[in-house]
Amino acid sequence: MLGRTLDDTISSEAFATYLDRLDAGKLFLLAADRATLAAYRDKIDDELHAGNLELAHVGQAIFLARVAVVEKLVASTLAAPMNHDDDETIELDAKKLEPATTEAQLAERWRQRLELEVMQRVATMEQQQRGLGGAHPSAGSASKPTSEIPATPEAREAKVRASLAKSYAAQFARQKTPGPLDAVSELVNAVCQTFDPHTDYLPPADKANFDIAMTGSLEGIGAALRVHDDLIEVSDLVPGGAAQRQGKLAAGDLILSIQQANSDDWIDVMDMHLSDVVALIRGPKGTVVRLHVRKPDGREEQIEITRDVVVIEASYARGAFVKRGAGPTFGYIYLPGFYADPSESRTASKDVGRLLASMTAKKVAGVVIDLRGNGGGLLQDSVALAGELVDKGPIVHPGRGGAHRHPRRRGSGSVRARPGGLLA
Repeated sequence: MLGRTLDDTISSEAFATYLDRLDAGKLFLLAADRATLAAYRDKIDDELHAGNLELAHVGQAIFLARVAVVEKLVASTLAAPMNHDDDETIELDAKKLEPATTEAQLAERWRQRLELEVMQRVATMEQQQRGLGGAHPSAGSASKPTSEIPATPEAREAKVRASLAKSYAAQFARQKTPGPLDAVSELVNAVCQTFDPHTDYLPPADKANFDIAMTGSLEGIGAALRVHDDLIEVSDLVPGGAAQRQGKLAAGDLILSIQQANSDDWIDVMDMHLSDVVALIRGPKGTVVRLHVRKPDGREEQIEITRDVVVIEASYARGAFVKRGAGPTFGYIYLPGFYADPSESRTASKDVGRLLASMTAKKVAGVVIDLRGNGGGLLQDSVALAGELVDKGPIVHPGRGGAHRHPRRRGSGSVRARPGGLLA
């Protein structure tokens, strides 16, 4: 792959990747839409050289038009009771599906998927009623008390359909208002992926989130946020952060609107993108932000928080000594990512090196370095860490590196700074 030229061959490969990023599940674009976009298959290189990415804007316009169509058919499908007595099969692997050729075929594809989602959620309700537990991944967040589960199958299905309708309406509302750089970044990243699967273009908002993940700190209130239907929910608070010290904001709170200390205006955040809400809450240390929130019990409250530097200790390497019975003592190191702050006073390799030194001093029988959940990070620091473990030999093939992150898919959000959501 090294030394490849940006030409028609690259354009053709990038075009296939672009379509996959645009509509990975084959749930929006018709075959005719894809045929229209195919006119640009060999022109991506020319557009990049000219600085005029027409495909990006045409593709986004076609996709948004399809979102409007799908939004209506999903709402219509979920508005009526479903027939669960017929015998049918559904293919969930998008790679095995051909693009729908008609709107009727697309509507049928969505009907089957929605009916499956409804059946899964109803089954979860019935398991809870029988005391079996184990919520299905598609059933949402926390399990509901059995007293909130309707008594009849028809009522359970109706409740699930209403919940799904609300969730999808919020999803479509966000999809219909893309960010100013979303269209271009999708196309540029398709080209980047063609050259090197570990290289991505990061728009400013994603770059800021990536920097937070790499440094383990930010200026804000220290709250992890996630999408909850048409609003943004507080999923977690950073220990020692400004929000936790203030004491009024809590996990489960829904953010309704935001006000800056130097403004009289409240900004409604309903259906707003998560990254945009985060940008409103983050800010320089010492400044004030006000949040209008709805508590889980339905009460509404205005909370004023002074922003501060938030240190995310969970982003850093940490270790422990493990001993079972009379057996030998082992060292355990958990490394969530390959990070480094701008001054490089704290890096993954240095932190792991200090932990290894302390474990060596204790004469442990061995050390386990746990990389489960490690999303990658800075190549140079992963190489430095390898130097703590091996004496010599190649570490990485030259020219294939860079700061690694998982490719951003439409609707998946930005790089996360912690598992609980995006940090503000």
